[in-house]
Amino acid sequence: MLLAPIAIALTVLLPNVWFALLVGVFFLMGLREWHQLSGCSCRVGIVGALLLISLMLIVYLMPKGLYAVSAFGAAYWLFQIFSLITNPTLVRKSDTSFVCHSTLVLLSAWAALVLLHQYTAHGPIMTIGFMAAIWAADSVAYFSGKAFGKNKLAPKISPGKTIEGVVGGAIGAVIFAIGFCWFSTFISYQMGIVWSVLILIAALVSVVGDLYESRLKRSAGTKDSGSLLPGHGGVLDRIDGLLAAAPVFVTFFLR
Repeated sequence: MLLAPIAIALTVLLPNVWFALLVGVFFLMGLREWHQLSGCSCRVGIVGALLLISLMLIVYLMPKGLYAVSAFGAAYWLFQIFSLITNPTLVRKSDTSFVCHSTLVLLSAWAALVLLHQYTAHGPIMTIGFMAAIWAADSVAYFSGKAFGKNKLAPKISPGKTIEGVVGGAIGAVIFAIGFCWFSTFISYQMGIVWSVLILIAALVSVVGDLYESRLKRSAGTKDSGSLLPGHGGVLDRIDGLLAAAPVFVTFFLR
């Protein structure tokens, strides 16, 4: 519970470059968990971390680099919808493949969040609103799935996830988005409509990120991605939906 107000305060108060650094450090922790789940060697993990750090720096300094990477990530996640349907069981590939996939996923989500954060003077507040909506979708999906879930969404990947839970989560995200727009005086009526529709799409896409990580954990034979956050699993467990939702939302919102 203490992490939420700290994260909100830092997002609002930090300049964009420091926000980028903070999120980058957090994502590097997620990268370490990813490599552990993938069974990569320590040497490969170090190479992957150096690659991600280098690309973050290059992308941040390039004109329109953040948007280009975010857009590429959005396309990647839309493709993953079909990948998860056709390949519910993860096939172990080379270390190089895992490094490339993990770097792309984390880099695109990082770029999207940094880009949204620097969007006008209200970017930090909008970043909080977006992340909160996705996390609200995840929470509402859990409780609505427990209460009403009957139809399994992807039993081979995540037996506990239901269609009813996904629908409940999407509705919860939209309600949160509408409330956020209502109380945000800087969001116009037209922008509020666009925001709410894209939050709905992002909430649905976040399920793909959740299933993506579930498939990875299932192949590794573990329940949590790590133990860095006591009682909450690992870093990837907290950001799996955000990794998919952020590039899709930001790419279309800032098009």
